[in-house]
Amino acid sequence: MLERGGPLFSVMWHRVVLDEAQMIKNPKTMASHAAWALRARRRWCLSGTPIQNSVDDLYSYFKFLRFEPYSKYSAFKQLIKDPVEGDDPQGFNRLKVALGPILLRRTKDSRDKNGNKIFTLPDRNVRLIKKEFSSEEKEFYLKLKADAEADIAQYQSEGGPAGNYFNVLFKVLRMRQACNHPKLVRNINQTSGVAGGGSDGSRKSIAEINAVRKLKHDLKTKLAETLRTGLTECGICFDMPEDPVVSVCNHVFCRQCVSSKFSMAGQGAAEAELAFHCPSCGHVLGDTQTFGANALHVVDGSGAGGSGSSTSNAPAVRSDGSSTKIDALIEVLLELRKPSEEPPLRSKGEGGLVIKNLSREHLKDEVDRLNGSSQQAQNRKRGKGGKNAVMKPPLKQKVIVFSQWTSMLDLIEEPLTKEEIEFRRLDGTMSASARQAAIQDFTERPEVSVMLASLKAASLGVNLVSANHVVLMDLWFNPSAEEQAIDRAHRIGQMNDVEVTRITIKDSIEDKILELQDKKRELTDKALDGKKGKLTRDEMLSLFGVGSGG
Repeated sequence: MLERGGPLFSVMWHRVVLDEAQMIKNPKTMASHAAWALRARRRWCLSGTPIQNSVDDLYSYFKFLRFEPYSKYSAFKQLIKDPVEGDDPQGFNRLKVALGPILLRRTKDSRDKNGNKIFTLPDRNVRLIKKEFSSEEKEFYLKLKADAEADIAQYQSEGGPAGNYFNVLFKVLRMRQACNHPKLVRNINQTSGVAGGGSDGSRKSIAEINAVRKLKHDLKTKLAETLRTGLTECGICFDMPEDPVVSVCNHVFCRQCVSSKFSMAGQGAAEAELAFHCPSCGHVLGDTQTFGANALHVVDGSGAGGSGSSTSNAPAVRSDGSSTKIDALIEVLLELRKPSEEPPLRSKGEGGLVIKNLSREHLKDEVDRLNGSSQQAQNRKRGKGGKNAVMKPPLKQKVIVFSQWTSMLDLIEEPLTKEEIEFRRLDGTMSASARQAAIQDFTERPEVSVMLASLKAASLGVNLVSANHVVLMDLWFNPSAEEQAIDRAHRIGQMNDVEVTRITIKDSIEDKILELQDKKRELTDKALDGKKGKLTRDEMLSLFGVGSGG
């Protein structure tokens, strides 16, 4: 690393600060090795989520900090990792003692020496909405569940080989997506592998297909097989890959994760210069060197990738394209369009009309109403003139709608358009300039009421305090991921109470995920969120009511 790493590694720095230090949590990545190789007299790690997957994440920090003996993996494993993962209280106690002299933790509830909060935020109110499947959705879901339970039985009978573990995780993914919309499962292989919609997405899709055509047949076959059978973890976010792509060096990533990497690399660079280092092997990847299943299979004429099992049982999608969860979302949004129960706008004063203390928005609405010009102004603005044109008003407050799956965001767009709710989009497939334009519109334009956002695109460095409503369309196994989503609005600069709505489905895998989240939150008091993160083997089995010993 020192020999080929460039000038950064030849300097003895006074202080090196790793911002978003969780990016080095995986000790196998080039980023971790590069951070370890930096020379410095003082070292800092800054992170809002220092443990995302397991206590193992701490090892990379200890190594960077030169914190002995835990900077040696053998000592870390023996003294901390193994006891903590065995739920041995001694392991947690030892970890607390180890972190004591090096950990400075600040939360929203932290207080100064006088007992005062170090900063004050408006309240945050969370409500959980539990809806029931429609009969068609339930029938489809139960078929997926039976399929997954069969895999679980095989997984246990074979002693839990790694390949089956990821196959079961894939089935869990399908069940979770079915809770949102059957079409997500029907299209899980059909829509994967081609860049997002719009002219920019179409251009990227064509470029991707053209790049596949230049690959040697053997390599193309190998990459397609990796996507079909080798869906382990995304090499960037270390979760089950969403809309997976495979690189020329044969490593799998989420399309959004790769797009975000190119977006960051492209700030100030020409398009031809877009590149990043594969975190798994260090290979330099250009933006036409990652491929989805569709691009690989379109070229060889075999159609969309993947087996037919994920689509054969799919029901007919509702004629309106909606689902139980999307209906619930629209209900939440339309509540924000209803007139608020405020005191009368006008009251009789001495000698005339007195306008009470109103917000700027309410005052503008009332002036427009008195002038009789509100509707005509909206029609002119939107280019929908005519006497009988009726436009619906924007929402009273701004809302961020989060989903883990960009395909779910696609499905939400249609009912928003139907209800004339103006929205913007924020996901990892967008360029940096497009992302900034979307954020600016959402922040500055009062008629833009909703931001559709994916967590991968909006989890770091995004400030959306213009919104004070957050809707979570699906559940994360790691509750800290949900906290990151909520914190896009509930942060310094927020002036209003933040209302959070979580939409779930009764009698589904989401009930089990809620239970897992509660257990993970209970671990917060045990050594900094001890084992929060991706599913362990036992946690995966518990989703189906199977004990670890079964």
